[in-house]
Amino acid sequence: MSNNELLLAISDIFDKKLKAELEPIKQDIAQMKAEQTRVNLIIENEIRNDIKLLQIS
Repeated sequence: MSNNELLLAISDIFDKKLKAELEPIKQDIAQMKAEQTRVNLIIENEIRNDIKLLQIS
């Protein structure tokens, strides 16, 4: 095996390991984005309306 082939093999191993370790982080980020979207909708639809009602009173 030449040096280039060894470097490519090592690079592939690192890429696979990195990809596997990043996947849970990507899932966590996606989950946090979904939760933030839900929180934003609650703020926009419920809390703002409650504040408007309080201001009118």
